[in-house]
Amino acid sequence: MAMSPILLADKLALFRDNKLQVTRIVAPDDAQGLGISGEAKRLTRLLFERNIGVHAQGIIGAKNHSFFGAHSYINAGGYFRAWVFVGRYCSIGRRVTIGAGSHSMDGLSTSTILRGSGALYSETQRMAAGLMPERLPGSKSKFTIIESDVWIGDGAVILPGVTISTGAVIGANSVVTRNVEPYMIVAGAPARPLRSRFAPAIVEAILETRYWDYSTEFIKSLPCGNVFEFIDSFHASVKSPEPFETYGVAQTIP
Repeated sequence: MAMSPILLADKLALFRDNKLQVTRIVAPDDAQGLGISGEAKRLTRLLFERNIGVHAQGIIGAKNHSFFGAHSYINAGGYFRAWVFVGRYCSIGRRVTIGAGSHSMDGLSTSTILRGSGALYSETQRMAAGLMPERLPGSKSKFTIIESDVWIGDGAVILPGVTISTGAVIGANSVVTRNVEPYMIVAGAPARPLRSRFAPAIVEAILETRYWDYSTEFIKSLPCGNVFEFIDSFHASVKSPEPFETYGVAQTIP
């Protein structure tokens, strides 16, 4: 019986709830048969789809996961942490950090071995010490989300809790500290918007297609080099979304 397609947005919702399940567990030696490039050990604690390339280190705890969607890759020299969700058709350069770690700056030392104990600062104490106002509990998401068709240049740093929306471009060596809108080009440290890849109406029309949920063969058969022709051709075709399987490597996913 044919598998019912789960849209990428649904997978993201399940991932946020820690309910995204693998549809097939494969042996490390079988990973290349799925079009996977990179060492099998880099797939540890990773949920993934076909045709991904993982050449960077994944720093993921035993009870945590991350996800890479079909035809996305991350080059060598960087790393990604737990609770990172990468959509489909993403191109991530060399020495890129996704979900960068952080140290507390409010105590005596920023060293992790001197975290120590002590009561939480009162507002009066925070003001007297010259500290920044405390974030509201839960105001920062633990999830770092890279949606589909995102290009991240070499050396970029993506802070935890950030969402980079579909179609965005992150300039090389940028430090992304806040969410990035769809199809926006950003650069700098901290990264700031430069311009949109397309006019607002075109951005809306592309997003409405949700083309990343359809088979790669179908999308490649359309005129991808011209967005006007692509949008017209996409709507003139009658297709159903593709059921992308979610894989895990044996002995890495409970």
